[in-house]
Amino acid sequence: RRSSDLYVLFVQATSYGQACDKKVIVSIEGNVDDAKALFKSPEDTQADEESDSEAEEEQSTKRRRHTLGVQLDDKRKEMLMRHPLSVCINLKCKDDRVLHLTFYFIVNLNIMTVQAKVIPATELYMAISAGELLSSDTLLSCLYPRDHGMKTPNPTNHYQFDKVGILSISDYGAEIGRA
Repeated sequence: RRSSDLYVLFVQATSYGQACDKKVIVSIEGNVDDAKALFKSPEDTQADEESDSEAEEEQSTKRRRHTLGVQLDDKRKEMLMRHPLSVCINLKCKDDRVLHLTFYFIVNLNIMTVQAKVIPATELYMAISAGELLSSDTLLSCLYPRDHGMKTPNPTNHYQFDKVGILSISDYGAEIGRA
C-alpha cells in the first residue's frame, strides 16, 4: 500500500526544521509492525490465511449472520482505514503556543488528511486573545479558495463513497481529519 506521501512529508518537514526553523519538531507515530503487515507479499498473506482458516471454520458456526447495515459499516470502516503510521508536526510559536498537526494517509482512498490542534500557553490567554481565530475546526480552512477541507481532493472517491453509502467525507472529519 502506498504510504510514500507520509514519507515525503516527513523528509521535507524534517529538512525544513533542520535548515530553517528549529521550532519545527517532526515525529512519526504509530505501529511499525502494522505498517510492515500492509506490505506483506501475497504469498505470505495466503499462508497466514490458510493457517487461520481452520480456527475460523470452528468459529463460523457460532457467528450470527451479519445484516446489510453491519456489512456496510464494516465496508465504510475498511474504506476509511488510516495507515498505521502518521506524521506529527509541532510548530512552536513565539508566545509558547504550539500548533500540533497530525497527518494521516487514508489507504483505500489514496488521500492524506490532517488534524490540527492549538495547544495554548495558558488556557486564559487563549480564551481572551485568540477565540475563534485559532479554533482547530477553522484553522486550516480556505488555504485555497473555497477549500474547507470537507471534500476529498480525489475525484474517484465519490464513486467509492456511493458503493458504501457515504454521503460526504465531512461526516467522518472527526475520525480521519480534514482532506
